[in-house]
Amino acid sequence: MHFTLPFVVSALFGCSIAVDIVIYPNSASCDDSDGTGLQCGNVAALTCCHNGGGDIFSSKCSGLDTTGVPDQCVIAIGDGPDAAYCTTSLEAEAGESVICLDPGSSPAATGGFWVDFSSKKSFRRGQAVQCTKSVKPDKALFGNRSFRINYDVPTNVTDYLLGLIKTDPSLSNEIPGEVQEYEIIN
Repeated sequence: MHFTLPFVVSALFGCSIAVDIVIYPNSASCDDSDGTGLQCGNVAALTCCHNGGGDIFSSKCSGLDTTGVPDQCVIAIGDGPDAAYCTTSLEAEAGESVICLDPGSSPAATGGFWVDFSSKKSFRRGQAVQCTKSVKPDKALFGNRSFRINYDVPTNVTDYLLGLIKTDPSLSNEIPGEVQEYEIIN
């Protein structure tokens, strides 16, 4: 029988090692069908996923560990910069491998993060938060299409895709050629 390193690490330490966070600047229901989201992939625990201070209306954590004391997904608010976009918990939940959070009638959130159950931390609504670092999204999601953004992608391409998400995501079928080269083909 062959075991991969992630399996062995997970089995030995019982930890999540590949949590993705999608923040939704246009949807209060983590609705992937509307086609707009920003993903931070393979996010470490207590790392704030944010889009530079723009409002988000829901957040989804995928890949959480549900064994023993389950990992927790948190949507937060803060006035930045960086990890300070996640300074006050608006909503938190645990117990599922995929969790969608919507802060409801609260002010729009500015970031999302997750908590490893082994840290023995848990957050309630309105509680102060201390994320250890922050990341910007690495993917812009448009329904069944996704594009690399930030990091190794030119600023003008990232800005174009972020602007498209904010203004009219239905135009994702009309993306110019110089931007299409950053599309992720599955």
